[in-house]
Amino acid sequence: MLPLVVFVLAALPIQAKTQATAAPKPDRSGEPMLTRLFDDAGSLSTVHLRIFAESRSEANVPMNAGGSTELWFDRAKGYRLEVNSIWGGGPFYVSDGKQLLVDPMDDSEVVVIRPAKRAPYLSEPEFSVGKRRFSPVAYLLDGKPGMEALVSKETPIRERTWPGGEHSVEFTTKEAGTINLFWRDAGKRLLVTRAEWDNLPFWKRMHDQDPGDYEEPNQPLVRQTVEYVSVGRPLDGGLFRTLPPEGRKVKWEFGK
Repeated sequence: MLPLVVFVLAALPIQAKTQATAAPKPDRSGEPMLTRLFDDAGSLSTVHLRIFAESRSEANVPMNAGGSTELWFDRAKGYRLEVNSIWGGGPFYVSDGKQLLVDPMDDSEVVVIRPAKRAPYLSEPEFSVGKRRFSPVAYLLDGKPGMEALVSKETPIRERTWPGGEHSVEFTTKEAGTINLFWRDAGKRLLVTRAEWDNLPFWKRMHDQDPGDYEEPNQPLVRQTVEYVSVGRPLDGGLFRTLPPEGRKVKWEFGK
C-alpha cells in the first residue's frame, strides 16, 4: 500500500498547480446590454443615418476629421452607402438584395457588380472589422449574426460610466482593439449614437513594421458619431437600383 500512498501524495502538487494556473473567466457582465443594442438595431425595418468619423494617432493631439458615410438601409429592399472623404466625393455601394454595385465615382476605374449578401460587411471586405471602412453600425444592423461575427465569446464585456454621466458598453476585438458603444434611449429601442475604438492592432503592426516612422502606440482613438435622419419610415426604392451608369466599364464578379 505504501507505493500507492506515495503516488497519490506526489500527484497532489501537480493538481494544485493546474488549478492555480487555470485562467479566470472573463467579466461579461455587460453582455445583456450589448445584446440589447444588437437586437434593437437588428429589429429596424428601415433607417437613414449619417456617420461622421474622426481620429487621432496618439494622446493629447487634436482629433482629425475623417469624412462621413451616409447609409440608407431597408431590410426588405437593400442598402445604399455613400462615402464622402474630407476632400469631397467618394465611392458608393448599392445593394438591391441580389447584387451589389460598387462605383468608385472615378471614370478611370471600373464599376464592379457582384452578388449581394444581407449586410455590407459580408458583401464588401472594406466594411469588415479592422478594414479601412469598418463601422460597428454595419454589424449592429445585422442583429444577432452581426454580434456573433464581431464579438468573441471569450472577450470581456462590461458597462462603463464616463465623466458627465455617459454610459457605454465595452468589448475587445483582435482586429480593431477595444470598442465602446454609446447609446440613447429612443423610447421603443436604444439607438447607438457613437462608437469609439483604439485601433491598437493596426498601430502596433505599423510600429513593428517600421519603428523608425511609427512610435509605440499611445492611446490612439477612432470615433464615429451617428446622426439618425429617419427611423422606421419608408425609403424610396430608387435608392437601391443597381443598374451601372451609362458609358462606364463594368466588371461582373459572378460565378466565383
